[in-house]
Amino acid sequence: MELDDLPKKPKKPYEPLALDGWSAIDLQEYLDHLHAEQRRAKAQLDAKQGLRGAAEAIFKR
Repeated sequence: MELDDLPKKPKKPYEPLALDGWSAIDLQEYLDHLHAEQRRAKAQLDAKQGLRGAAEAIFKR
């Protein structure tokens, strides 16, 4: 696998949006999406930290 084959991290995944013209329904849907994305990122982080902890435990023996 080449480094070019790996998925690219967005340069600015947190680019703020202009929310002024959004309806209350659109804002709620956007918040729901952000919360889902936050849970997804947290799950990935927890998984990576768990793997790191397991690897550290193996190499400390």
